[in-house]
Amino acid sequence: MEGLLFETESYYNNRDSLERDLDDLFLSLEEEDLKSKLIVTMAELHKAESLHDTEKALVLLAECQKLSKKINELKHPYEKK
Repeated sequence: MEGLLFETESYYNNRDSLERDLDDLFLSLEEEDLKSKLIVTMAELHKAESLHDTEKALVLLAECQKLSKKINELKHPYEKK
């Protein structure tokens, strides 16, 4: 573990770059998680629509919109909300 830490510190001799890269990595992981949740929710929405379950479809549609908004915010983190 110490060897890996040394290699990482040697590679990133500028701490600001390391922190920025880690932030970008975490944002990417969060975005992928949200995209996965959106895919599942969209499938559930499609199923609710095909079963004519309007109430459930509305709830799922709202969830899809919420997830899409979060994904968009992660793609543009420096824009004002």
